[in-house]
Parts: sequence; C-alpha cells; structure tokens
Amino acid sequence: MVRAGLEAIARATGEDPEALLKVATEEARREALSAKYQAEQVERDLERMSRERLLPDETTLEKITRYEAHLCRLLYKTLHELEALQARRSGQAAPLARLDIDGLPEG
Repeated sequence: MVRAGLEAIARATGEDPEALLKVATEEARREALSAKYQAEQVERDLERMSRERLLPDETTLEKITRYEAHLCRLLYKTLHELEALQARRSGQAAPLARLDIDGLPEG
C-alpha cells in the first residue's frame, strides 16, 4: 500500500518512486530516533525528579532528627526503669537514679 501510494505521488509529481521511498524511509528513521531520544530524556528527567523527592528538605530533616533523638532518650529511660523494676522484683539492689551521657558537649 505504501509503495502504491508512493508510485501515485511519483506519477503526479514526475519523480522517481524509488527516490521517494528512500526519502520517506530516511525521514521515518530520523523520526524514530528522535522519538527514542525524547523518551530517554523523559526517563532521565523522571529519575532525577524521583531522586530529588526521595529526601525531604533540610528543615524537615532537622525536625525528624530531633524527634528521633527524643525517642531514643525516652527509650533508654524506659529501658533503665524496666531493668530497675526487674532487679527490685528479684530482690537485688536497684539504683534510684541513673545518669545517661549521650555524647560530647557542643562547643
């Protein structure tokens, strides 16, 4: 059907059907390559946007870090209370208070 169409066009314009076929084929190849390049570009853009959205902004990360530190301190406090309670139940001496040092002072 394509050849028949090209031959009709060639007769109407007075051109060689093989030359028209060659031009049409080359143009289709260029369009296919262009579409492939554009698809790859869209994939790269989507991947970049995905990476950008992977981590929250700096303010949100700071909040998360503070919450995490608070929960960690709370976990250790609760763990120490549990250890002291278990020690008292088994008749051992348990400290009334415990001092936890998290790290070096800032300064």
